[in-house]
Amino acid sequence: MLAEPRVRSVVADCLGVSPDVLTSELSLADDLAADSLDLLELALALEAEFGIVVPERMLDRVRSYGDLVKATIAVTRAQRAAETGPEEPPPRIWTHLVPPDGRAGGLLAQAGWLTRYTSQAIVDAALRAGRGASLEVTVASDATDAALAQARNAFAPLRDRGVKVRVARGAAPERVQAPVGRPAEEPEQLPLPFGVERERRHGPQPAGHDEPRARRALTGNGEAR
Repeated sequence: MLAEPRVRSVVADCLGVSPDVLTSELSLADDLAADSLDLLELALALEAEFGIVVPERMLDRVRSYGDLVKATIAVTRAQRAAETGPEEPPPRIWTHLVPPDGRAGGLLAQAGWLTRYTSQAIVDAALRAGRGASLEVTVASDATDAALAQARNAFAPLRDRGVKVRVARGAAPERVQAPVGRPAEEPEQLPLPFGVERERRHGPQPAGHDEPRARRALTGNGEAR
């Protein structure tokens, strides 16, 4: 039910007037002869109707019926927002995936936000690397406990598939340690997870395009996908 009709019904009942006479410009004091006790009763009725707490300063600023409707809607929205709280953004993560020991392979270093898409992309890459692969996930050091738990839960199923998983808070890695014989590589700092922004701007890369090694996911036999 819309807020204005509910306010209209409450005002009409409390002040004993027809709902039809209530217009936006109608003065509560001058046109409806509402005194301080009437306004107090009106505030209590609005609290009961909307499940809110009407601050005293709200009644001090209300002059017309239109003012009352706007103030009631504003207070209702503010208190609903305070109850639910702001939505927590996804945590920033850096991943380091190394294929199993003894296989010809490489390293996958990624940086992004832990969304449903990125977590699935990381899981898929780890499964392609095969049993015995190691996945280290660094969550931004300022991440909340809830964000850390979100990251751990996202990759926990990999343990049942033989992938070693470690998730912990930490600073953004300056360098990623590469296997012996290969230089260290920089994790890519992508504005959108794992190349989404690049594809959105430029379209899919043509066949045979040589992507940076830091964005190659390796299959179990060590060949780049």
